Amino acid sequence: EDLSSCYHVYVMEWTHDSLNSYLDGKLVETKTKGGQIASLFGNAQHIALSLPIGGLYYNNINEANIQGGTMSVDYVKVFTSTNK
Repeated sequence: EDLSSCYHVYVMEWTHDSLNSYLDGKLVETKTKGGQIASLFGNAQHIALSLPIGGLYYNNINEANIQGGTMSVDYVKVFTSTNK
């Protein structure tokens, strides 16, 4: 899907047992408690916004094909819930 054609809403919901990722209101990924997730609770966290490069890009660098990118962010909302 071409995500550059319009604005999208990305949501990361951090519950007691999981991290849920949503794109435009649709659940696209869930990571359950265990591994790295359990160690995240009770520690300071940071938000980083960037334009990452994925796939096999680093193995097949062709500088002639490198293009600039733009990321527009309207707002970032962080909140906590007292629900357990």
